[in-house]
Amino acid sequence: MSAAGRLLVLVVALGSGGCLRLEGPPPYTDDGEGCESDSQCAPTSACEYDPAVSAYVCRVRGGCTGHADCPTDLACVFGSCTAAECTSDATCGAYACNQTLRQCFDSCASSTQCGSGRVCRDGECLSSTCTSSSAAQVCDGAACDAGVCMSAIDCDTYGCAAGYQCDGINCVRPCTSNAECERYACYTAFGECYENCYLDTDCQPGFECKDNFCQVP
Repeated sequence: MSAAGRLLVLVVALGSGGCLRLEGPPPYTDDGEGCESDSQCAPTSACEYDPAVSAYVCRVRGGCTGHADCPTDLACVFGSCTAAECTSDATCGAYACNQTLRQCFDSCASSTQCGSGRVCRDGECLSSTCTSSSAAQVCDGAACDAGVCMSAIDCDTYGCAAGYQCDGINCVRPCTSNAECERYACYTAFGECYENCYLDTDCQPGFECKDNFCQVP
């Protein structure tokens, strides 16, 4: 369309009382969000591989590439030096400090992601000092004696946590159906609940196996 034609359309639209919609700038992907090209990021950012999240994300163009580029109390987050949530486990309570991101873990897949004196059980960091009421979780069903988890292999001698029974070499939670096993499935062939998982079928319907425990998808 010629310039004169475009002017005529504008005059007609305004003269007829119609609204002329003006398009705003294109939306951009925020820093830290996944991308495939620089055009998806703001002009001051670029689509680059970030080892902290093992993915291509928008990052500040020419910004920091690691924590060493920032002062000791700051963290490099997607190309910007920002306040670090942690630099040691001491400020993270029950959890450890994720040194890759300088942020506190808020769940765990292993006890290495927990603070001192804590163990990882079903994604949660719990005190390794057990009590009779926490033994089922903290000791994986084994008995607790004076704050210390006993070996489940010795359950003939020490017994098991409440709700568990000794099968001669291990403490198991007996069951006849999934309803007795919380999120885990009942291994009906042996009449006991799964205590961890490797496959989704080790979990009850509505849960999936991730990091060896059953979770809500």
